[in-house]
Amino acid sequence: MIEYIPFLALLIVLIFMGIPIAWSLLISGSTGLIYVLGIERALPIFAGTTYGAVAQYTFSTIPMFLLMANFLSRSRITDDLFHAIQVWTGHIKGGLAMATTFANGGMAALSGSSAAAAATMSKIAVPEMRKYDYDDRLSMGTVSAAGTFAVMIPPSIALIVYGIYTDNSISALFAGGIIPGILTIISYICVIYIWGWVNPDAIGTVTEKATLNKRIKALGPIYPAVILIVFILGGIYGGVFTPTEAGALGAAGSLVVGTVFSGLRLPGISEAIEETLEVTVMIFMILLSALIFGRFLVLTGITPTLVSYIGDLAVSRWMIMSIILFIYLVLGTLISQSALLILTLPIAYPLVTNGLGYHPIWFGVVLVKTGEIGLVTPPLGLNVFISAGSVDVDVDIAFSGALRFVIADLVILAIMLGFPSTVTWLASSLG
Repeated sequence: MIEYIPFLALLIVLIFMGIPIAWSLLISGSTGLIYVLGIERALPIFAGTTYGAVAQYTFSTIPMFLLMANFLSRSRITDDLFHAIQVWTGHIKGGLAMATTFANGGMAALSGSSAAAAATMSKIAVPEMRKYDYDDRLSMGTVSAAGTFAVMIPPSIALIVYGIYTDNSISALFAGGIIPGILTIISYICVIYIWGWVNPDAIGTVTEKATLNKRIKALGPIYPAVILIVFILGGIYGGVFTPTEAGALGAAGSLVVGTVFSGLRLPGISEAIEETLEVTVMIFMILLSALIFGRFLVLTGITPTLVSYIGDLAVSRWMIMSIILFIYLVLGTLISQSALLILTLPIAYPLVTNGLGYHPIWFGVVLVKTGEIGLVTPPLGLNVFISAGSVDVDVDIAFSGALRFVIADLVILAIMLGFPSTVTWLASSLG
C-alpha cells in the first residue's frame, strides 16, 4: 500500500495549491488508476464512472431541490417571513433576535445555503436590531449561527449529497435531522434568553405588542410557501412520492408560489435557473471526481486496509469517532459542506460504518451537523466573515457573538453522540 501514498500526497498538495476540489480529486484519482491498471484498462473505468455519475435517477434530486430553493429565495418570501415572525415575537424580550433565528433558518432551508442566508439576513435583520439597541455581538452571533441548523431542515443539499454518494435513503436522512434541528432551535432561543438575563442591555428595547388581527394578517404572505413545503415533506414521509418526485413538484410549485404570491419576476426566474445550473454542474463534477478517486482507493486496497487497521486498534471507538469529528470541525471552517463530504467519504464512510459499526444515517446527520458548526467556529468560520462583511462590523465582534452559539451547537452534537436515537428513531419511523 505504501507505493500508492504519493497519490494521496498529490491530492493534498493540489488542494493546498488552491486547485479546486473537483480537479484535485480527478487528477490524483486518474493518475492513480492509470498507474495501477494501465491506460487501456483505466479508460473504460473513466467512461463507466462518468456515465454512472450522471445517469442515476436519484441524482436529479439535487437540481430539482436547488431550483425550488432558488425560486423561493428570489421572491419576497425572506422579507415576509422575517416580518411575520417579528410581528409575533417583537414584544418579547429578545424577540427580534428570536425572529432572526427562525427567519434565518427558514431562509437557509429555502436557499439550500447557510452562507447565503447569513449574507441576506445580515442586511435585513441587523439594521432592525440596531434600531432597537441590540448589542452587535448578539446581532452578529444570531445571523451568523442561525442559518447552520437549516442543514437539518429539508431540503438539505448536504444530506442529499451524502445519501446519493453512500446509497442511503434521502427521506431517512431528512427524518433523522428533524429532532436535532428542533433541539438546535431550542438551544439558540435559550442562548438569547440567558444572554439577555445576564446582560439586559444587550437585548435592547421591545416593539409594541401587535394586535391579533395584525398578527394573522402578517401570516398571509407566507402561507402559500409554508403549505408547499408541508405538502412536499408530507408526501415524502407519507410515501406518496419519492424525494426526486418531491423535488420536481417543489420546483414547479415554488415557481407558481413565487410568481403569484411573492413577487418573483422574469429576471429572478432567469437568475434562479442560471444559479441552479452552475451549482448543479459544480456538485456533479465533484461527485464524478470523487467516484473516480474512490475507485482508486478500493482497487489499491487503501480503504479496506485502513478499515481493518482502525478496527484492530486497542482504542475506544468513541475516541476514534471524536478524532474524526474534530477533523471535520476543522475542515468545516475551510471547505464547503458538499465538497467536504465528497472529499472525505471514500475513506470516512467505510471506516465509521464498517470499521466502527456506527449507523450510516446517524453518521450522515452527525457529519453534516459538525461541518456546519465549522462555518461559525473561530477563527476561520466562513459564515461569520460573510455576516460581518455584509454590514461592516468588526469580525472580532462577530466571532465573539457567534462563540455562544457554537457552544450551544456543541452541546447538541454531544447529545446526538450520547443518544443516537435522537437521529435514528424518527429516521426508522418515517424514513
